Amino acid sequence: MVKKNILRVLFLFCCVQFGFAQTKTWSLEECIQYAIDHNLEVKQQLFALEDAKLTTSNAKGSFLPNLNVSARNSWNNGLSQNVTTGVLINQTTRNSSYGVSSSIPIYNGFQNYYTLQQSKLQEIAAQFNIEKVKDDMMLNVANAYLEVLLQQENIAILKAQNSLTKEQLNLAKQQVDAGTLAQGEVLQLEATAANDLQKIAEAENSLVISKLSLKRLLNMEVTDEMELKEVEIGLLDRKRLETPVDEIVEKVMSNRNEIKLSEINIDIAKKGVDIAKGAYLPTLSGFINFDTRETDIFDLGYFDQLKNNYGFVYGFSLSIPVFNRFQTKNAVAKSKINVLKSENSLKQTQQKVTQDVYQAYLNAKAMYKTFEASQKNTEAQKLAFEYQETRFDVGQSNLLDYTQSKINYQNSQTELLRVKYNLLFRLKILDLYYGLN
Repeated sequence: MVKKNILRVLFLFCCVQFGFAQTKTWSLEECIQYAIDHNLEVKQQLFALEDAKLTTSNAKGSFLPNLNVSARNSWNNGLSQNVTTGVLINQTTRNSSYGVSSSIPIYNGFQNYYTLQQSKLQEIAAQFNIEKVKDDMMLNVANAYLEVLLQQENIAILKAQNSLTKEQLNLAKQQVDAGTLAQGEVLQLEATAANDLQKIAEAENSLVISKLSLKRLLNMEVTDEMELKEVEIGLLDRKRLETPVDEIVEKVMSNRNEIKLSEINIDIAKKGVDIAKGAYLPTLSGFINFDTRETDIFDLGYFDQLKNNYGFVYGFSLSIPVFNRFQTKNAVAKSKINVLKSENSLKQTQQKVTQDVYQAYLNAKAMYKTFEASQKNTEAQKLAFEYQETRFDVGQSNLLDYTQSKINYQNSQTELLRVKYNLLFRLKILDLYYGLN
């Protein structure tokens, strides 16, 4: 019984260890979400949002009165008048004073109000900027993800081709031994096999670099292991390309965060004009001060002096701007220019997004046609290669024809890979960048 329990524990331990040793397989969506949660650029924009919230808090505080407490103690050493006899004598006197003051904002040309409104808009703009960075991050991660898959498939193709070369090399050596094939053919195949190994090494190096790029976007450790799920092109992708481009543009214009950001920047600039105009108007504030003092030159006690010497000062302060060297006028003019610049920036953004949509859409449609043509070409090259391979095996074809057929088939596979992942990336632009999921 004890032996069985020990075996069960060991079995569970091995299962747990095996589970921990497994490498996580990542989907594209998981990589994108992980990057959004951990990427340093996204975190930097989150800090900017917190900063904008603090600015709003400061703007709210400008409506409140302030309160200051002061205390002062000083010694005067030298010639001074004796308060009892009126005679000037050298003496050391001590004086202290205490006060509380407050200033209450009443009216300042609505500058506080417009500043608060502007800071709230800036907070919204910071949020839109975060979403814009996330959109860009989606594209970058998708591109890096697909690049890794491209290199992985490329390596698989190269290794498969190398296996074929080795098989043909072994067959050629047998034919040389039998006297049916020249030794030069074997040397040519050995050179081809060495060239295959060089291409495999280059592809493996490209795979390492592409994985490093993806890990950098995800803010992962270089040593972290990760496997990626394949991404295939399905029928839904073709249907997506049948959507009218004008319908896509209309949806993009209402959803893109860079357009929302440009629109909110116009409102922010307009609030800047209102703030600047507020400097033309008078400002009114209230104030109240309480203070008391004491000195050691009197015989009266410390607290009695503080009680007898206190006083209040309160009132209103009105300031009317008359002339300030055209500073307010120029500030208003600059604010209006900022509005025009923001409006022009919105038009530029709309124009760029429209062009990007048309370009992405038309490129995706063209690339889909290229993908279909490349599939047919690869299938034809495969049949041609298999035909030459069969003829070469039975001695009816020479090595030159066989090698050329193999190169054509390999090139068609490489081109199909390139076109496939180019198409996938353009489809992901429509899915992720333009929100057409």
